[in-house]
Amino acid sequence: EIVDRYGAAPPQLDNLAIGQQLRIAARSARMISVMRRSGVWRLRLDGEAAPPEGLARVLGTVPGARITPTGEITLPDGGGNLGARELKELLVALVGTN
Repeated sequence: EIVDRYGAAPPQLDNLAIGQQLRIAARSARMISVMRRSGVWRLRLDGEAAPPEGLARVLGTVPGARITPTGEITLPDGGGNLGARELKELLVALVGTN
């Protein structure tokens, strides 16, 4: 009904929605921050929680993925191939391994 009345949602609304979905998925995967700068995603694990069980397996699917002893995960976006939607799906898969 909303689309009938007001038309299709603008891209900014879609971006806002995927951003919130990404935030929720990150929290479920025990991440306390998610940033994207210069073509690299940076995620930080919650230092007080155990890392998700399937972390190494899921990160192994992303070329160039790294994790530091301090719990920072870096994921190259592959020239835009790993966008917010794809990162959200990766985090959902990670939560599904627990």
